[in-house]
Amino acid sequence: GKRKESTSGLALTLVENFARRGRDVVVLRYDGVRNLGESYKDPDCREHGREAMRMTLSQGVEDLEATLDYIERNPEFTATAIIVVSFSLQAVIGRRVLFRDRGRRIRQWIAVNGAPYARDLIANAAGGVDYLGQHQRGVRFGPASILGVTSDADHFAADAVASGLAFAADAEREVPAIAAPITWILGRYDAWVDPAIVRGLMARPAKAARDVVELDCGHIPLNSDEAIQLFQSITRAIWRALEGEEIEAIFPPWREIVAVRNAEWRRTPRAPLPDKRTYWAEYLLGGGDHKISYDVLYACDEYLRFLDRQAELLGVEPGHRVADMGCGTGNFFARYFERRGGRRRGPIARLTLVDFVPAALATARRKLERYEQARELLAAPADARAISLELSPARSFRAFLAGEFYGYDPLKGTMRGLGDYSVEMWKAMDNWRLHDILRGRVLDDEDRSFLKESFPADEREVIVDVNRICRWILGRVEANDLSREGRRRVASGAAARFHDLRFARLESRDPEALERLPFADGSFDRLVSSLVLSYLDNPLETLREFHRCLAPGGRLVVSSMRPDVDMSRIYQNLLRRLERGDAVAIPDGISRAEFIDDLRAFLSSAAFLLTLAEEGHFAFFSRDELRHLVERAGFRRVETFEAFGDPPQAYVTVGYR
Repeated sequence: GKRKESTSGLALTLVENFARRGRDVVVLRYDGVRNLGESYKDPDCREHGREAMRMTLSQGVEDLEATLDYIERNPEFTATAIIVVSFSLQAVIGRRVLFRDRGRRIRQWIAVNGAPYARDLIANAAGGVDYLGQHQRGVRFGPASILGVTSDADHFAADAVASGLAFAADAEREVPAIAAPITWILGRYDAWVDPAIVRGLMARPAKAARDVVELDCGHIPLNSDEAIQLFQSITRAIWRALEGEEIEAIFPPWREIVAVRNAEWRRTPRAPLPDKRTYWAEYLLGGGDHKISYDVLYACDEYLRFLDRQAELLGVEPGHRVADMGCGTGNFFARYFERRGGRRRGPIARLTLVDFVPAALATARRKLERYEQARELLAAPADARAISLELSPARSFRAFLAGEFYGYDPLKGTMRGLGDYSVEMWKAMDNWRLHDILRGRVLDDEDRSFLKESFPADEREVIVDVNRICRWILGRVEANDLSREGRRRVASGAAARFHDLRFARLESRDPEALERLPFADGSFDRLVSSLVLSYLDNPLETLREFHRCLAPGGRLVVSSMRPDVDMSRIYQNLLRRLERGDAVAIPDGISRAEFIDDLRAFLSSAAFLLTLAEEGHFAFFSRDELRHLVERAGFRRVETFEAFGDPPQAYVTVGYR
């Protein structure tokens, strides 16, 4: 389910280390045929969601061997040694290619959290469905979604079985016979790959060295501190294979890593982001035959402890006015009141639930009502508000014009199309005319000539879009700055809105975005926003509104999944409990079998969300990033804690008004 752009951090790390030692290196990454990415797909598999419909492992073997042929024959460089690095399921492909290569072309193989055969990893990733084993027994499935990637399960399974890539016996025959040295890297917290199987294979007598390295990481860390450790381990292993010596591998600056990653994703077709309200409604509530979606997490002990930790940090006391911003289906306060038990003195003066998905908000209200009916007491006076927490990027440009922040950096990412590259270009130029244009100067012919001479066409359009926004704020907007609908509105006597502006390059992602949340200053004493900020285009502005809405002395609790979040152990723990017949909190009206099916569907839905994050639609924050966001929004005494599983998969940050 990964594309070549996913490993840009590893590629940059290798290039940096080789360059510092005066050595040349070529890092070649590719997308597989009939798979995600830019390589060939059958004509009927080119629509989003169907790209991997005819994916097979034998095709992956052909792809890697074709890549080796290219390395041998290409006119651009001459390879003195070839080292193959594979991740996850690609180790099955690497195993076959290395076995057939017989030491002719490949100097070394590094398998990162690799599966030596397909069956177990596919079953683990699919929530326990043994597609390959059941296919061999005659069971057919049709299209299936595994970790957000949809393929023809029967076509894939038939190929894997027929090609000898499916089962342990195939790996037991081929791995010991591989002539090249192998380094197998295992993640200590990887729930998809059984380390005992890998260690058993690597311990068998072989023709070349076998080395197993265990790291403190999950399945495929690519964008976190764990990724640094992994990339350095791979770099050391490659240098050792080539030079026979140990080195202290260095890691490029994160800023450079992010710039390269963003540039690569910018040039590639990405998964289209669905209509936000529809997407989040399905993610939270399920769709089709599935009765629930996000609420399967309520059966996970790790999730309940995560909610409890946030509640402890929130510290609600009698008389407090409390808001749950982005409440989803209401799990936070459902758990809060459940833990309070039968105490009759409600500590909350008023509870405000906010979410922009009305159906999720209705579910949250029903949970409170069920609690009240069961306990025969009032949980708290509550109101529910269907409001988007997405704030208009106009806020950032107003602050920019008002001189509330220094330089251009805070404008990065405030709108789609306004990225690091553009802002860094402005900073590098440091020209008075550009400075005035970006701050809303009415453009004349000299300005246009300056832009034409100084910037490529696409960057000129970005600058003109920013100029248009600032002129709108300053009241200098003209008719040709507006969309057709905007011109109609203005002609009818209405004032031009931000969303009436016409943009060439920039895009305001949420036409419903407000400039201000509809709550008075100091409306709340406690405010919680659990796992919400990552999905907002401009979380800093939302946090600033949270700060305004809190009373002096009020407390904020926010949380975010960490970069490279790996929920596999949490899901596996729940599945094992279900399979053992343990007591699990399954909602009324849903059978255990239906619940397991819903859990598997949510696992795939959550994996697609991670794909959207990897492509830049969303952003999970590191500990420092989350803390700095909260501090920049004006909060004081900010602290950040780890939570959600072992190892922790989320950060929780507390701040005070």
